[in-house]
Amino acid sequence: DYMFCSNSRLSDISWCNVFDAGESFQETIDHFRQVWQEGYPRSYFRNYRRGFSTGSRALRYIIDAAKMYQHLFFRYFYEPDFRREIGPLGFNDQYLASIDAMNWLAELAQLPDVGSYQLQNVRGPDTCHPTNPDAPGNAPECRYGYVQMGEEMGMPGADLTLGPGEGFYHWSRYQDGLYGFFRMERAGVFWDKLVALQALTVRDWGLSFTIDERYFINFYDLFPIEMTELFGAYVEDDDFNRAPRVAMDGADPQIYYVNLLRGNCRSATTGEFEPCVGPVEERFADPPIMGTSNEVLRLYASVFALSEFPVFYDPSFESRLAVFKLDNADGFTIPDVRLDGEPTQAFGQAVPGSGHTVTTNPEEADYIIYVSDRLHQPLVAVKVTERLTFNLEEEQIGFQLLLRLHENQEEVRALEARGTLTPAERAHLAELRRRLTAGESFIEALIEVQQIFGITSWL
Repeated sequence: DYMFCSNSRLSDISWCNVFDAGESFQETIDHFRQVWQEGYPRSYFRNYRRGFSTGSRALRYIIDAAKMYQHLFFRYFYEPDFRREIGPLGFNDQYLASIDAMNWLAELAQLPDVGSYQLQNVRGPDTCHPTNPDAPGNAPECRYGYVQMGEEMGMPGADLTLGPGEGFYHWSRYQDGLYGFFRMERAGVFWDKLVALQALTVRDWGLSFTIDERYFINFYDLFPIEMTELFGAYVEDDDFNRAPRVAMDGADPQIYYVNLLRGNCRSATTGEFEPCVGPVEERFADPPIMGTSNEVLRLYASVFALSEFPVFYDPSFESRLAVFKLDNADGFTIPDVRLDGEPTQAFGQAVPGSGHTVTTNPEEADYIIYVSDRLHQPLVAVKVTERLTFNLEEEQIGFQLLLRLHENQEEVRALEARGTLTPAERAHLAELRRRLTAGESFIEALIEVQQIFGITSWL
């Protein structure tokens, strides 16, 4: 049996979409994903067409997926029997399809590039083996990922090769020759990545759901921990909490995308609700494909999140992301005592004159002060404990961002103190300095973005 609707109901009924297919909401989301993937060779390459330009080819499907999610709330409140419908087009189906839509949009934002990749050590002390994660003597902190060597496939030394279809060209390319500048040969998926990130945050799609549109719902409202983890990974430039993984099936690499859903389960010890599973990095131990994002997407993710996530009754995301310069009007006075009555503890160094205890354990600290050796400017980020039941370390985005810079700077100091370095150590030091400079520069941009966007900019 097939359901039918006229074009006048396209923006009024959640199951009424153009060119969709499936007997349920979940099948429709799968159809959107399949059609986009199968259409990649035709849609993103010129193929001798006269008219060809850049832009998102997934936008039409993204809007329909978001419409299904938004209309879930309208049906929940205004269709009395909807909550008890468990079959196709029922509550469970539409809720699970909303999860699929969230994961699909995150998948679009994390599409890997075409080319050759090599498994390399990307995080941890310099004692880690440069390419072998199973080497004896590797510390538990050693992390490995597939780093792109170039767009050419099958480069010497490559451990993984992604052809078109497994990988997706990030950037557009024009033809050669005298008039090649006016003829785009290949469209990149950068716009799809950008639109997918925006779709996860936008509240007003301009759909004529009348009463339903007044909810202004985005994915953060139903999946706050998942969205905080994903966009926090963008802010921190952390591929381990967002990027697709590579699992080896014998000698054949298998690429899969992570499931962001963490669920909501009742604790057996406290009886309170908490996430059912841990963060992405803990659940998916296979090496990630590095470089699925860039500085432009990193900044846009911050803009989208700050402008759309906070609302007047819940500014917690903005507070957890906040980074400010010490003795600056953007900051605030940190109390000497926490809500549980314990004294406030600092990581790195304490606020001058505060008398706060300094701890070397970041999980025990309430705030962090990072002082750049390059900029000589103290930066502060505070943990926000919004819940009485549980608060996750990965949600403290500003704190984790400065902690990553602190650890990076400590590695740079340790290598510089050695004096004579091997060629491998010099290359590692250069990469650490590059990351540190990029991270500190991003902090300056983030502070400015925080002043422009977010709930405090318009309340």
